[in-house]
This record gives sequence, structure tokens and C-alpha cells, in this order.
Amino acid sequence: TNDAVLEEMKKAYMVEQESKERNQ
Repeated sequence: TNDAVLEEMKKAYMVEQESKERNQ
């Protein structure tokens, strides 16, 4: 199924948002 892929994408997105906020 694509559930694993969705979870990985979600994780990567969360990490990206977190690093963006830290840079501000």
C-alpha cells in the first residue's frame, strides 16, 4: 500500500517545516 510512502512524506514535511521555523 501507499500508507508507508504517505507516512514518510508526512515525516519529511514536518521536519522541513520545523527547520524553516528554526531558521527564522
